[in-house]
Amino acid sequence: MQMNLKAKIQDYLDNTGATVASLERKVGLERAAIYNILRGSSKNPSITTVIKIAEALNCSLDELLDRARTKHSATDKDYEYNNVLFQECCDFITNYFSKNKNNKVKFAEVQRYVDELYSYIMENNIESIDQRFANWLLKSYFEEKK
Repeated sequence: MQMNLKAKIQDYLDNTGATVASLERKVGLERAAIYNILRGSSKNPSITTVIKIAEALNCSLDELLDRARTKHSATDKDYEYNNVLFQECCDFITNYFSKNKNNKVKFAEVQRYVDELYSYIMENNIESIDQRFANWLLKSYFEEKK
């Protein structure tokens, strides 16, 4: 994700002649936010920041992060089923929503996050939940809802 985000921003700057500062103003970010992404010191920008950058660059999140939607869907890929791992994903997602006292979440949203998390784990051949990715994914849910 990080490499493509940096590359897309740099392409935009190169092709438009914009400066980092002018892009930060256009996006509405604090000074040095994009500069920090470009130099690698901001390794995990918030989903809100990434969405703003995508809007400013006039591209989708998938384009900005170089991810194909179908690539990350367990329902579209023929992954081997791992019952223990799938249960861990379900437990992690439901516990997260419970801890954050979010009872208004729709089943389809819970299903989507389980799918995203399970797909990520399977695609990256990880043996357990990547806590950092899972927390980022779910934190993005709450930022979308604000």
